[in-house]
Amino acid sequence: MKKYIVAIIGLIGAVLAALIITNFFSPDRNLEIRVYDLKSQKPIDNAIVKINSDTKPTGNDGIVVFSKFKKGYHEVSVSKENYKEYKGTVKIEGKENFNKVELEKKDEILPDNPRITFIEPQDESVQFSPVSLLGSSANLPKDKHYWIVVNPHGSNGWWPQTREIILKQNNRWSGVALLGGDKGQKFDIHFILADKQAHKDFNDYLTECAKNKDYPEKPLPLGSKSLGYLTLTKR
Repeated sequence: MKKYIVAIIGLIGAVLAALIITNFFSPDRNLEIRVYDLKSQKPIDNAIVKINSDTKPTGNDGIVVFSKFKKGYHEVSVSKENYKEYKGTVKIEGKENFNKVELEKKDEILPDNPRITFIEPQDESVQFSPVSLLGSSANLPKDKHYWIVVNPHGSNGWWPQTREIILKQNNRWSGVALLGGDKGQKFDIHFILADKQAHKDFNDYLTECAKNKDYPEKPLPLGSKSLGYLTLTKR
């Protein structure tokens, strides 16, 4: 009887040992990394993902797959031009593992300290809609585009206004802002610098809105940056 007990204990020990070896030393675990833009939540292709000493780029869908990993924690870094580098750890447990990484875009470095000033109307004033805007500028890059974009308080929406701002030779600029909503509603009126893609996004949005006769809430597109703003209240 004693021999049988010893045999059973030995068998249990062998099974446990096999499970431990399988769980901790098996090289058959896969890891899928999905890389997205933090702001737009769009996948990022050609991001360089490094886990331990293995390095691979993401595909068009923002996904890269690694294989033959042991269970446990592994160091991971993700880099992409114009984005802040991500460094962290991933936990590998079962056969298939998934991790999402969000990259934050670097602020565009602009030369010569570009700046703008709102001359009219005054900040924190009460205005009827539409509002005529007048301002001045200095050191604005000539290869960029400029827009007036309205962001109502309490909303995540940014509404580009009618058309692109054209800078004048005397460094003055003018534009118009439409204030929707009810009397007493507050709005931030931004002077936006836009790269080629953001400029296209603004124009495409306005074209689609005119076609559908609807102006839905949209986030500020990538490649755009506010150079200044004033706050107005609708009269």
